[in-house]
Amino acid sequence: FAYISTEAYGPNEGLQVIDLRGLPHHAEEVAVLRGEDDRLVSSHNLSIDTATGFAYMLNSNGNEIIVIDLSDPLNPVDVAAVPVPDSHDAYAHNDRLYVAGGRNPTFSMWDMTDKQNPVMIGRVDVPNPGYVHNVWPTEDGRYALTNEETVDKTVKVWDLQDPDNPTLVGNWLGESRLAHNVQISGNHAFVSHYSSGVYVLDISDIANPRVA
Repeated sequence: FAYISTEAYGPNEGLQVIDLRGLPHHAEEVAVLRGEDDRLVSSHNLSIDTATGFAYMLNSNGNEIIVIDLSDPLNPVDVAAVPVPDSHDAYAHNDRLYVAGGRNPTFSMWDMTDKQNPVMIGRVDVPNPGYVHNVWPTEDGRYALTNEETVDKTVKVWDLQDPDNPTLVGNWLGESRLAHNVQISGNHAFVSHYSSGVYVLDISDIANPRVA
């Protein structure tokens, strides 16, 4: 199954559910979830915690992350919300939620073990910030990369091993000086970078990213 969010308004507003079982010949939209009080309409971003079977989706105002139970994949259920002052992007894995704060120039980390009672583990103020666009942890959760989608603002490497005191340990920026988004897989980070295209970074030495 595929789950789609969109900022657009139209006939399929909300979380679209696509049944992919007919591929490669056929895929079909089978449901659209608008959420309580239409709060999933015009949502910028979602992340699926594949370890637990829950999706985390921005509401239309960017001031909540909505928790969605996917245990019945054809009938997702809006079950809870995480209050955030502002958000642009979320990533979730193993009941840990990471939220990029957008115009509120922070990123935050949440323990989502109890979906009805999310616990903020920490919130990090980004120094001399731009627009805090996204955050993505390494697979072991010890580090995270953030970016700000603002000219001359670097992709930042954070040490999260002390969640009460995350520390900035590295920076990187490509030729066009405008990093858009970062994702991590293993020892590589993939950075969409506007006119520079997509960079693949070797992060095996996490504090010193380099072009692979």
